[in-house]
Amino acid sequence: MELVLRSLGALVVTYVMSRIVLGLLKGRVRFSAAVLVAIHLFCFGAVAFVLGLMRAYLTWFEWNAAAVYAVPQAAWLLLDLARLRR
Repeated sequence: MELVLRSLGALVVTYVMSRIVLGLLKGRVRFSAAVLVAIHLFCFGAVAFVLGLMRAYLTWFEWNAAAVYAVPQAAWLLLDLARLRR
């Protein structure tokens, strides 16, 4: 049950982060598949960095703490790629 709740939270966090970055870049860059992949990699890196800092403050730093965010970020990337092709 904990994994499901963490996954739902990760889905929301990755959605908000990617929409903020996409909104900031809208009109400034021409979106392509490579640009969308770069944006989502940046968002995942930013979330992993912040999460790593929070975990390091509370306990030992764990590399796998951001692993639960990888699948939701990939899901939003696939959705954005599908929207781009439409």
